[in-house]
Amino acid sequence: MFPLEQRRRLWAWHYAHLSFTNCKNCCEFITKEKLTNKSPIYYRLTTAIYVLYARPFIKSYGLDKLSELIVPKNQKSLHKHLLAERNKLYAHLDTANPSVSDGISSVDVRIKTLVNGGLIVEALESPPLREGFEKIVILTDELLKKCHYQSLKIINQHSADLPKQVGTFHLSIQDETPAFSPSKNNF
Repeated sequence: MFPLEQRRRLWAWHYAHLSFTNCKNCCEFITKEKLTNKSPIYYRLTTAIYVLYARPFIKSYGLDKLSELIVPKNQKSLHKHLLAERNKLYAHLDTANPSVSDGISSVDVRIKTLVNGGLIVEALESPPLREGFEKIVILTDELLKKCHYQSLKIINQHSADLPKQVGTFHLSIQDETPAFSPSKNNF
């Protein structure tokens, strides 16, 4: 029997693998294409990077978050930065404790008064520099290796419990449901 807790762990490791892979792909795309914050897709990709990276470390309904113990010690600072910025700027906005670097807020609303008496009100956001994305790629590579190792460990422990017939199967992480059922998803 494939215990529910082990199924949830396997599901979580593969979900993390998917998130870290997509995060890494966004970083590599920005770097490869030499995108700047002037590009219309830059902010969207940056937001995706922060949100995708953090997903496995944020509590989900029905699934525990990954332990931060998997983050390499020499990468803890970057990891904490990614989570904090995700929560303060990219997935939510924390105006009580804004993200500040060198005394400059990451988000600012400005009012410009014009000579002719007119006003311009604008919201601005300072995106991270492209050089930081290369560091995120290194971090996600390390985490992807850990995801792969942990997944294989669970698979090897429960190989006798895996489906034997040819096909694609949904891995259930719900109480009182069979561990596997034929997959109905076409993606």
